[in-house]
Amino acid sequence: PPPHVKFIFATTEVHKVPLTILSRVQCFDFKMISVRTIASRLRYVLEEEKIQADDTSVSLLARQAAGSMRDGMSLLDQVIAFGGDRLVGEDVARVLGVAGRGALLDVARALLEGSADRCLQVVRDLAEQGFDIPHLARDLLGLLRDLVVAKVAKDPGELLDLSDDERGEVVELARGASESDLLRLHQSFSKSFDEVARGADPRASLEMLLVRLSLRPPLLPVDELLHRLSHLERRLSDPNARPARAEEDRATAEARSHYEMGLKLFDARDHAQALIEFERANELKSRPAALFMMAQCQYLLGRLKEARGNY
Repeated sequence: PPPHVKFIFATTEVHKVPLTILSRVQCFDFKMISVRTIASRLRYVLEEEKIQADDTSVSLLARQAAGSMRDGMSLLDQVIAFGGDRLVGEDVARVLGVAGRGALLDVARALLEGSADRCLQVVRDLAEQGFDIPHLARDLLGLLRDLVVAKVAKDPGELLDLSDDERGEVVELARGASESDLLRLHQSFSKSFDEVARGADPRASLEMLLVRLSLRPPLLPVDELLHRLSHLERRLSDPNARPARAEEDRATAEARSHYEMGLKLFDARDHAQALIEFERANELKSRPAALFMMAQCQYLLGRLKEARGNY
């Protein structure tokens, strides 16, 4: 072919291209375009077309483009056909079938405040407006990720692919929460996401997930857990205040029941509630149960020390 002719082979599955071809070509990996870059370009097009649009609508379009400028322009054509010369965030969200940023922040704020009632109200309002529940759950998972990043990163600007206004809202919301609580929310929501996306009743699955996360027990620092468990071990080794012989069997059975419940809670990473069950078992002053649990406490102490090293 003449020198000015260039052959371009584009694929999204480069791993399927034989090595004999890859060794004879130059490879250029195209990356997704950032939300801010897409938003800037959309804003330029809107200004050229003399169409007014608020920042919320532009941010929604840029985010739903998912890194593709072409998709962003296609979505812009759709909302212009609906909204005409003026685009408003609420109308754009309705056309795209996605929840607005304000609704997502309301849910995240309710989760951090432990308000299950508010979470259910927001989900109800969005469901009645016809929004896609799995899509809502996916956007909410992304927001929880952004909250974790905003909390732990010294300069989250480059790590949060958001507009300036959205970034400010996320940073402000994350400021009032702890790193461990935000991380726990994200991990718990991520593990249950498939139940919402693929379940027979996505709305009910999402509602129950939000209620469970809203009612989560408070986290205790690992150092405090270690101190309380060490104190419990010392109390278990105390031979004083033993119950009467007639009460020994009953106290032992009840103590063992509390202890086994504590083990289940401990394995579920609910350390605070687990310690409560351990302390209830110790209050029964059952000597056989105490001897049995002392050895187990050594194991739990080792587990907690490992956990402290991982935090």
